[in-house]
Amino acid sequence: MTVRGARYAAALLVGAGVAASAPAASAAPVPLIGTQWRFESSGVARTAPVKYTGSPAYFSIDGTRGGGNDGCNVFGMNVEVKGDRATFSGLFSTLRMCYVPGAGVQFGKAFAGPRTVTVTGNRLRVSDGPRGYWNFVANGPAKK
Repeated sequence: MTVRGARYAAALLVGAGVAASAPAASAAPVPLIGTQWRFESSGVARTAPVKYTGSPAYFSIDGTRGGGNDGCNVFGMNVEVKGDRATFSGLFSTLRMCYVPGAGVQFGKAFAGPRTVTVTGNRLRVSDGPRGYWNFVANGPAKK
């Protein structure tokens, strides 16, 4: 191989390395409405989140209604979404006796009144302002 050929090969390899390490374009956020959101963790302001380890718990919003499963009981609620604010009201639930605690207590707090909702990629954070927050991850389209 000639010196010129070696330089050309080196330039190609360096260029390929730069192209391979270029950051990928970020995907558009998952839509708040029409997505099933799986409960992942919760916390209090300025603290690390506590991972939820109970039975799978999730919710979704379909227009002005919302609902899901807290890991034991099925629930529903009214939801009004305006920009990054959601107002949850009228939370109701079945009252089955659960041997393994679900996320019912956390969902009761998360879905009580006006909340800030922030979708980043495939993650959702519901926050009541300076106190609590609840983290969810997209679990696919909402079940009809």
